[in-house]
Amino acid sequence: MTSEDQASTQRVDFLLEMYKQCSSHLNRHVSAMWQCVAVIAAAAAVLRVEQSSPMFDLSVCIAITLCAWLMASTYDACNWFNRNIAIISNIEKLFLETDDLRKVHPYFDRGMRPGKVIGHFKIQLYLAGCVATVLLLGHFYLRILPGFFAKGCVIEPLRGLPYLMAIIAMVFIKNLRTQHIEHEKDFAQRSPGIGVS
Repeated sequence: MTSEDQASTQRVDFLLEMYKQCSSHLNRHVSAMWQCVAVIAAAAAVLRVEQSSPMFDLSVCIAITLCAWLMASTYDACNWFNRNIAIISNIEKLFLETDDLRKVHPYFDRGMRPGKVIGHFKIQLYLAGCVATVLLLGHFYLRILPGFFAKGCVIEPLRGLPYLMAIIAMVFIKNLRTQHIEHEKDFAQRSPGIGVS
């Protein structure tokens, strides 16, 4: 075996191992469900706190923070998922041919689609958004709305904390999402893979 043949074999072995690792990373990101359980548990814990106390305001704030954490970690997993799919696709393009688009699967010829969110991640995002919305609406109904009808309006700044946290979380998540999409666009531009022969 010549040194060129040996180098070619090592390259193929390396690419196949990289393919396996990227595939296993996909499974790890998709199968992480404990974050969703944590958000639901936090929402359930909030419901056990006395609604007329300032602790309720803090509890809702913490639960909103956990919802934001779920959304941020989901977008981060989505970013890694998209990157790994692009790497897998680029490796497949090295080994598969045009005919394989029909024989194997039609997806390896597509380029990376920056910002793509698969259904599994959408479900996690919707869960976090719904839990946060229900908590904020419940908090508004129980802690803010009665103040509009009370005699001698007393402003308690702590009651506004969940809404402040929601605004901060939305700005953070929007910035994180924009950063991830830019990263994916850069990756797609710098590593588009070869054309299928």
